[in-house]
Amino acid sequence: FLRGWARAADPGNARVIVCGENPVVADCGIATFSRQDTPQGGAGFIGLLAASEPLRARDVEGLVYRGRGGWRYASVHEHRLIAGPTDTPGHIRSVLLQTHSTPAVLLRLRSAANSFEGRETISTLPVPVRLGVDNIFQANSSAFLISGWLLDPDEHVQSVRLRRGQSEMRLDDRWTRLERSDVTDAFNDEPLFKSMLDRETHPHGFIVFAGGLGADGAAPLHLELTLKDSRRAFLPLTPARLPPRQAALRQIKSIDPENWGLTEIVDRQIVPFLCASESPSPGVGAILDAGAFDEASGPPIIVAAGQAEEKELAPFLGLLALDPETRHAPIALVLHSECFRRQAGRIRQLAQFYRLPLRLMSAETDDVYDLLEAGIRALSSETVVLLAGSLLPRRSGWYGRLVSAYDESGGIISPTLAYEDHSVRWAGSWADAQSENSLSGRYAGYPLSAVTGLKLTRIAAASFECCIMPREAFLVAGGFAGSYLGYRQRGQDLGLRLSRSGINSWWLPSVQMLGSDEPFSTGSASAAPLVERIDERLFSGRWAPQPQGEGNRIKEASA
Repeated sequence: FLRGWARAADPGNARVIVCGENPVVADCGIATFSRQDTPQGGAGFIGLLAASEPLRARDVEGLVYRGRGGWRYASVHEHRLIAGPTDTPGHIRSVLLQTHSTPAVLLRLRSAANSFEGRETISTLPVPVRLGVDNIFQANSSAFLISGWLLDPDEHVQSVRLRRGQSEMRLDDRWTRLERSDVTDAFNDEPLFKSMLDRETHPHGFIVFAGGLGADGAAPLHLELTLKDSRRAFLPLTPARLPPRQAALRQIKSIDPENWGLTEIVDRQIVPFLCASESPSPGVGAILDAGAFDEASGPPIIVAAGQAEEKELAPFLGLLALDPETRHAPIALVLHSECFRRQAGRIRQLAQFYRLPLRLMSAETDDVYDLLEAGIRALSSETVVLLAGSLLPRRSGWYGRLVSAYDESGGIISPTLAYEDHSVRWAGSWADAQSENSLSGRYAGYPLSAVTGLKLTRIAAASFECCIMPREAFLVAGGFAGSYLGYRQRGQDLGLRLSRSGINSWWLPSVQMLGSDEPFSTGSASAAPLVERIDERLFSGRWAPQPQGEGNRIKEASA
């Protein structure tokens, strides 16, 4: 937007040359007005420049335009005022009513005068239209998951767009609508909406994934609501920056599992959001040595304990101390940062009392797989033993048997996982006969005595709740895929990637670990079926066979 004075500037659209270090040809919509401070023959003008190349106000040195009598040049004043995008609409409005131009140019100027100024204006609309946002999560610079509501009983709204700087994305043609009776109840007694709302249906809510908005993170993010009469209103947004997995879990907690639009929410919003999001590799924060960790021999045991296992840490360390093998093995205990803050002193005392070679680490996550990965990346040993804090060894000597089997066979070796009633929970993941990219289990529910006598057995994928493996293979595979919400498909995904890279997986039946069926928390029980559905869609999408022309190659999952 330009404001100044010039001689012989004609109202209307004109082609101009924007002078500067790199001259640019642009369209300029010009409107004129009377100014008492201009020389004779001059008049005030305002204009909107539109060029195919980016323009910066500070780079404009002047305009070459065609006026009455030939080409003319208007230079930018030495003491010019440069206003920001949220201040400019006010400058346009201050002079717009005094201007004269063609109807098309005046319409463009009125639209620019009604641009976003950094404040909410939807609540001041004189028509029965209101909009609100409950949650907006940003996983990276261009992936957003937004939920909210739009109340428009008289259908005044033409479009709803998400905007940031020069980038925009229309939302109302891609969002999924939800029933929101609370919105109806909140506005039912408002004079503007009274008697207009249907008490039987409430399709006011929405959930939408928005991606590819651009990387202009400095520009303010906002919703732009356009009415059918071309009026616009705005809602500023402050997104919560969260890892994609955490953002999706927070969102699905607010969704009724019985909602009729659940399938569309998963397929069109949640899954695309997770696929488009970037998941940084987890890393450790604080590190505290509570024993002679570096002097201990053998592969380090990486123990991942979430907040659910916090109260069981003392007896867990006691069991490790009672086992002659693990008492002298290097132990890396990875905790959520809050657990680390609360428990570091107490755990250090216990480790010193038991004389355990323990290293304590913190990480900004409560997901057990992320805790395990943070520990793997923080160490430098060639071989690591992974152990979820929700598991307990059934007998002593498990560590030595895993190490001996690894020395003999290599690859990845997992023990049997059992319930506390000594029935089998996991005894190997095997390739499904119906699909080479699907895994199934065997022996689930059998008594442990049915499998204890079996020998080391080759399987399709190991369990990463407890295993011994080469650290470098884990890093080359990219670690755990960060977008899965649960644990089953997340482990299978990494297992398939390792298998494709030539790393063999083995099951050692003679070693058993006891634990629950849900070692990794994914929120409330009501959300579990939705989490399972999302993970199944992610897994099937990543591991679906390629078309025949591509040689049936498998799509590799990105970590």
